[in-house]
Amino acid sequence: MLLYRLAVMAGEADTDALAKRITWAQLIEWEAYAQIEPFGAIRDNYHAGVVAKMIANVHKARSASGHEFTYEDFLLKFDTPESQAAPRKQTEEEKRMWLLIIAQAVAGMEKT
Repeated sequence: MLLYRLAVMAGEADTDALAKRITWAQLIEWEAYAQIEPFGAIRDNYHAGVVAKMIANVHKARSASGHEFTYEDFLLKFDTPESQAAPRKQTEEEKRMWLLIIAQAVAGMEKT
């Protein structure tokens, strides 16, 4: 799905053409970047959630419930199993794996 997100950001309708213009190493780098720094519609969703949380918490004193809202309460949820699951933190092993993948991609780019 990352390729589609990149295509939207680049204004490219043809994902096959985009896939031919970028290398596997570049795609892996973009995936790593997206994990660290979400962008596009996903990032917009987080921004909207933060604003909605602030507004809801300002007005919650007027309601009977003392529930403190979080931004997650306002994130858009789509009809996919992945979007319904609570986000989980990466394990140390997953972090090391991503660093290894990035290092290998960079080393591969230096050889070309």
